Amino acid sequence: MPRHAVVIGASVAGLLSARVLARHFDAVTVVERDACDAAVVARKGVPQGNHIHLLWSGGMRVIEGLFPGIADDLVAAGGAVFDNGRDMRWYHHGVWKLRHASGLKIHAQSRPLLEHCLRRRLLEIPNVRLLSGHMLQGLLGERGGGRVTGVTLKRLGADTAEINLDAELVVDASGRSGATLGPLERLGYAKPEEESIGVDIGYATRVFRQPQDGRDWKAMAVYTTAPRTHRLGVVFPIEGDRWIVTLVGLRGHYPRTSDEAAFLEFAASLEQPELFDAIRHAEPDGPVHLIRYANQMRRRFERLSAFPAGLAYLGDSLCSLNPLYGQGMTLCALEADILDHCLERNRGRAPDTALARDYFRRASRVVDTAWLLGSGSDFLYPETTGPRPPLTPLIGWYITRLLRLSASSEVVQMRFLQVIHFVRPVWSLLLPDVLLRVLGSTVLPSRAAANPPR
Repeated sequence: MPRHAVVIGASVAGLLSARVLARHFDAVTVVERDACDAAVVARKGVPQGNHIHLLWSGGMRVIEGLFPGIADDLVAAGGAVFDNGRDMRWYHHGVWKLRHASGLKIHAQSRPLLEHCLRRRLLEIPNVRLLSGHMLQGLLGERGGGRVTGVTLKRLGADTAEINLDAELVVDASGRSGATLGPLERLGYAKPEEESIGVDIGYATRVFRQPQDGRDWKAMAVYTTAPRTHRLGVVFPIEGDRWIVTLVGLRGHYPRTSDEAAFLEFAASLEQPELFDAIRHAEPDGPVHLIRYANQMRRRFERLSAFPAGLAYLGDSLCSLNPLYGQGMTLCALEADILDHCLERNRGRAPDTALARDYFRRASRVVDTAWLLGSGSDFLYPETTGPRPPLTPLIGWYITRLLRLSASSEVVQMRFLQVIHFVRPVWSLLLPDVLLRVLGSTVLPSRAAANPPR
């Protein structure tokens, strides 16, 4: 009997999951609520689809392994790639970071273009099919039977009977809501513990035509100086010789209107004027899109005492990170890579509870890196809510000094970039070559804000 696997969700997480499963199963079905046609447009089911999305080096390395040549596909379609150290102007925690060739690339393109290129390549694989316009109704399996054996689906907008699909493995890549969590409870299993950090951010995004002004950078970020200021903005290139510009407010200080004048006024309120100066005369290429984000969240599946075979979670259904740090898609890629290795170690056997435990344990270690870096920065603001990780004040003190030192030490700046690109572990920030520089540094007071603190 052919071995079959099902993926819930055709997001980036779902597309990468399906590519991994195609290596290990005879047939893979991807189930998606939205229509997935050839148009490169934001989908209704991806509310953040109109906002900025980046791929860091560690994530692109994995995606290239799954889809060889995908980086070239994205560039051929107009996507941008640039050196994070050399080509990006980055104001962070009161200083402008050093600019130097790092070899660490950022791939920047619209979310719809990335999904389009991944989906096209995935559907070229003979044993993969996409069921768009279908919604998960439940999981198949006996209550307390120890295994998920498939899914129940229903076609949207049609008065048709439910469809049962048998599967050895179901991967929930449905997003933050975790579409299978309710059905999992109905099979007699407890929901995992959730950890949440309240960040209360909101952002506004608009696309502009890139002006031809002889600038010496390809991307720019003007971040906050925590806890004094609460507004930041980023400019990144995307396809069509355009910029995607996102303005972010922390702890309630976010944009609240899509008015064009208000967008520029917000940009003018950042700590440094360079971003506003770059976009003030640029030609808009679409409306302003708003979105809110209340809290980052992770689910602790690795701590469950009982979990069925034949089910896994990947992407935002496992961990939804603060989008401020742009690590979500890279984390998806790394989780897909872990699932690939776990299935390879399983040597073609039906996925069992040992495989699920192995996957969740390994994935939690990768999540830990992003969670620690993000929460260390989040808790620099006293308004941040949620359980504080151990040694939070010390972590915040160390991160602050490290970020400030990135303006003068190429060693420190390079290590920081390596960690956020997921090419070196977070503990490498504590190796002697960085630790001694941070502890021995005399960190100058941060530059006075060019505009009133917000």
